[in-house]
Amino acid sequence: MNSLVELDIGETGLAFVKDHLGHCGGGLAQAALQMPFGAGRVVAIVPFGTNIDRATKFKAGGLRVGFEALSQWLESYVRSLRSKSPQWSLIVQDTAAQSTDGWLKKSDEQVFFYQSNVYMFMNLAGAAGQEIAQLLVGAAGWISPGFFLRCALDENRLLRQELQADQVARFVPQIESIAFLAYDQESLVFWMSQ
Repeated sequence: MNSLVELDIGETGLAFVKDHLGHCGGGLAQAALQMPFGAGRVVAIVPFGTNIDRATKFKAGGLRVGFEALSQWLESYVRSLRSKSPQWSLIVQDTAAQSTDGWLKKSDEQVFFYQSNVYMFMNLAGAAGQEIAQLLVGAAGWISPGFFLRCALDENRLLRQELQADQVARFVPQIESIAFLAYDQESLVFWMSQ
C-alpha cells in the first residue's frame, strides 16, 4: 500500500483546476470559477517520493495509488474537516450524465439536477472513506469535479429535484475544496481554501 502525501503544485495546479472547471458544461463548476482562488492552495495527492515534475503531469498514469490508499487519504481529509465543524457535504457534478438519462430512473443514487447537469451528493457525517472515494471516482465524466461544502445538505429538499440558479449559487460560498481526478483517474488534484 502506498503512503499518500499532499504535494503543493502551485500555479500549474491552479491552472489545471480552473481549466477543468471551465470545461464542465456550466452549472456549479462555472459558478465556482468566481471564487477567490488566490486565497487557497492546490495539491496533488500522490505517493510519497513523487517529485513536483511528475505531479504536474496530470494526464500521465502509472502512479499506482490504489483505491484503498485513496479511500484512506479521503477519510483522513474528511476527519480533518470535521475537526473544524461537524457539518460537511460533497457534491459531484457528473459531466458525462444528463438529467434525461434513463439509468437515473433506476438508480438509487442521491442526485439533483441543474440545467441538464446531474449532481450526486452525500452528507459526510459518518461517511467512510470508501463511500467518499466511490462517489468521486464513480462519476462517469473524467473531469467531474467534487465540491466539499461547509454545510450539510437537506436530502429531502434536494433529492431528484431540479434546482434554480439562485439555489446553486448558494453553494459557492460554502465550498471548502474542489477535487478532480487526474493521473489517468488514479488520484486527485485538490484546490483547498486556506
